[in-house]
Amino acid sequence: MDFAIGQIQFYAIILCLGALCGVFCERVGIINIGIEGMISMGSLGYALGGALIYKIDKTLSGSGFQLILLLFGMIFALGFSCLHGMATIKLKSDHTISGVALNLLAVGICTLILKNKSIAEPQGFLRFNVNEMVLGSKWWQEFISLKFFLFIAIIIAAWIALNKTKWGLRFRSIGENPQAADVAGINVNSYKWQGIIIAGLIAGVAGSIYSQEFRNSFKGSIQGLGFLALAVMIMGHWRVEIIFICSIFFSIFFYLGVLADGVGFSELTQKWFKKDLGDYGTLIRTFPYLITLVSLMAFSKMAPGPAASGVNYDKSKR
Repeated sequence: MDFAIGQIQFYAIILCLGALCGVFCERVGIINIGIEGMISMGSLGYALGGALIYKIDKTLSGSGFQLILLLFGMIFALGFSCLHGMATIKLKSDHTISGVALNLLAVGICTLILKNKSIAEPQGFLRFNVNEMVLGSKWWQEFISLKFFLFIAIIIAAWIALNKTKWGLRFRSIGENPQAADVAGINVNSYKWQGIIIAGLIAGVAGSIYSQEFRNSFKGSIQGLGFLALAVMIMGHWRVEIIFICSIFFSIFFYLGVLADGVGFSELTQKWFKKDLGDYGTLIRTFPYLITLVSLMAFSKMAPGPAASGVNYDKSKR
């Protein structure tokens, strides 16, 4: 049970931060399909930074070490996010195509680095030390760790910034009608870049937390959590508080899917249901993705996104 709570917390954090990454882009009119790639690059940055430091000093794993690795992850994801900003803001390309290209590019970069024997281990992963700065060995002490405080701080800051500040009002207005915002004297492209930068930093935090959880087993993939985060964002109506609740809901089903794919699933079903359901494990593993499809079909029409989302801004058109 303690392990289950920790895993649900972990998946909820990744999904919620990924959804916020999408929110900060779409609120300024930029569709972000590249959440998966951005988080993957954040994970790679964290793991790569840890691997390089591990080669220098194998004993280094203190609090400052974790903050340095977090910075690595944020820089990698930010750089990748800026590519999306360059494509959509500067070059005015199709947002969806740009996002898909980022996802494919992230896979290529991760594969290239993890196959480099001078950087990665022969098994295809990066070895590094991990210290989650937990309070103790009990489950509730492990629950309250660095990632928990970071997550809560980001959630609160995002909600206040978007809903309780003049900046947030201007920020959201650009996603609805950028021409009207421009007439009001708001620098539209400046706010779009701010959204891209914030999204990249949040994706970097999410990626770092992912690498920290999987430690030395990160192999360039984040299990499709970036795409699930898109569903959480849509189901959450682009609102921080609803996204927080939806991420917990999705994380429970995602954990059940992971659990069903494990070796102990047969024993668990024997204990709970007095029947071996191990053969259905693979089917249950698809539940999070099926729920994603159903939720997208159910909520995409009920909760239309920002009106100008995906529309390239042209200052000459008013």
